[in-house]
Amino acid sequence: MRIKVTVIFLFLCELLFSQNYSGQVLDTFTKQPIESVSVYFDGTTIGTTTNSNGFFTINLKDNKSTNSLLVISFIGYESIIINTDAFKDNTIYNLVEKQTALGEVVLFDNWSRKKKLRVFKDQFLGFNKATLQCKIENEKAIKLVYNKHKKQLYATATEPIIVVNKALGYKIYYDLIDFEVTFSNCINCLKKVESVFYSGTTRFEELNLKRTKSKYIKARQKSYFGSLLHFMRVLAKNKTKEAHFKFFIKSTSNTSKLFYNTDVKHLVKVSKKESVIKVNLLYKSKIIVRFKDFEQSFLLIQDDDKTFTIDDYGIHSPVDKIIFGGRFGNSRLSTMLPNNYYPN
Repeated sequence: MRIKVTVIFLFLCELLFSQNYSGQVLDTFTKQPIESVSVYFDGTTIGTTTNSNGFFTINLKDNKSTNSLLVISFIGYESIIINTDAFKDNTIYNLVEKQTALGEVVLFDNWSRKKKLRVFKDQFLGFNKATLQCKIENEKAIKLVYNKHKKQLYATATEPIIVVNKALGYKIYYDLIDFEVTFSNCINCLKKVESVFYSGTTRFEELNLKRTKSKYIKARQKSYFGSLLHFMRVLAKNKTKEAHFKFFIKSTSNTSKLFYNTDVKHLVKVSKKESVIKVNLLYKSKIIVRFKDFEQSFLLIQDDDKTFTIDDYGIHSPVDKIIFGGRFGNSRLSTMLPNNYYPN
């Protein structure tokens, strides 16, 4: 069975990167300022922290339009995720402490923590060589439950999951919102994973703030070219052919070929109105995408309205409107790049 993967990064709004924004973060009940609160744009390296008086200023360096959300996050408090379309400067944000739920007795969990953690790491970090260079620093913060009746593994975290990625040179803070793995009947075989769904907000930091190592530069370029981020950027510019992407659709004739190559103009219509790139899929079924003739992915839109938008960074919206498979769908945290990354 083909694995269907939906990874939602929660990019839902438009923001013009044209200025600095400031604000203050307080405790809702005490009205006291909170220091060291993380304030960042989801999926990017653009972020800051509050000072001793709870104030922050976030510097928007790039004059770009993006779907990224502004996230205000601190351990022990509920995160605030702001639709920056309605974002106002010098706003006071009140954080609410998380309620500690009583421990629920789980009678249907017959997997050891070691086994559950192994599955979680595979699906969260990935299955490639880069995964071996990734380490979760706070594994104890991850809570795992397996429901043997539903054949599903669930995960939550009491704080952002911290991943040190020495393959790409990033320290990643992933605030997990939802995580669910569904297995087929052969649940003892990891390859029998049927579907994966996880969502959350992501903040990237450089491992080396002074200078990016050459090995990281090369690894990032390798991870970028042929990725979904690369594909969406060139699709928005109608440059897929120049970027070595080819398209295939299912054959309807009685030929020996199951799929045949077709021009992108027969499948996709790209238009631009002001700063918004609108994409209209002209083909109703699955579209196979190949990069340099050997890396294969597919995309399948799930809505009767077969349109979506792409922002200046290459992030499509709505993110849950399209199912991705192959390289696009199997991408995990070990190969993930910030949305504001560009190859040299």
